[in-house]
Amino acid sequence: MSTQIVAVWAVGPDAPGTQVFTADEYADWAETNTVADAYPWPARFFGPTDDGRLVELTHTATADDFNADGYAVVTHTWDYPDPSTVRITGRAHRHGQA
Repeated sequence: MSTQIVAVWAVGPDAPGTQVFTADEYADWAETNTVADAYPWPARFFGPTDDGRLVELTHTATADDFNADGYAVVTHTWDYPDPSTVRITGRAHRHGQA
């Protein structure tokens, strides 16, 4: 199963339309966007199936507690509609306590 996801934005002047990310690339992009608040957030996510179709994924993100160095791990998870399908997971580090 691929670890790539397709992020889809609503139509707008600042939205790229669609972009393909690995899970970790999206997690990094999301952390940068959390700090910069420069871009709109994707409206939907899709992932490829083994037979090449794209299906809509359910996306969640959770953050661990900050450690002594001021970092937290943020985990993004995308689940396929079929619960027997392996989920896609990406991680990024968040710096600084809010």
